[in-house]
Amino acid sequence: MRKIIKPLSFSVITLLFALLLSSCSSTKITSDYDPDVDFKTYKTYSFLPWNKQSDKILSDLDKRRFIAAVSYEMDNIGYTSVPAGGDIAINIFLIIDQKTGTSSYNDYYTSGVGVGYYYGPWGYNYPGGVSTYTTMHSYDYKEGTLILDLLDSKKKQLAWQGTAKAIIDSNPKSVNQGIKTVVSKLFAEFPLNKEKK
Repeated sequence: MRKIIKPLSFSVITLLFALLLSSCSSTKITSDYDPDVDFKTYKTYSFLPWNKQSDKILSDLDKRRFIAAVSYEMDNIGYTSVPAGGDIAINIFLIIDQKTGTSSYNDYYTSGVGVGYYYGPWGYNYPGGVSTYTTMHSYDYKEGTLILDLLDSKKKQLAWQGTAKAIIDSNPKSVNQGIKTVVSKLFAEFPLNKEKK
């Protein structure tokens, strides 16, 4: 068997931070919360300023998309948005990691095939051998992590955290819907939404 290694590079744009949601398994969702918190006592929410790292990653348009998606979910729960000083302070944080993956393909059809004939005690035999070529590709991709922190403003401590991790999609058309979908998946894990199920 002969191995042919061919590097193949895919560039993925970081200008638009859309989480690839072509299948449910492509996004890993985790969440955690303080069991001593009664989320029904909160009435209002406001957003904290963007941290420097996320501020550099996102365009102003994408920042508005994230805020709109989170606001939609918070409003559906029953909270009211206020410009500042809400019962819940919301922090949106984004991390992008550079990753490298490999894929391989076994080619059985264009490889060399050797077939020989010989006469044995039970007639003709065909002991032919098939050799395969394995082609390997290496590619770069970016993995994005969205961290959503809901903090108790008075106690100044974390009440709930949702995390979504996925491959970043390079298709600009999917950005807006991707943000809405991943934020919706995060809030499906929110304690008050779980109670509704």
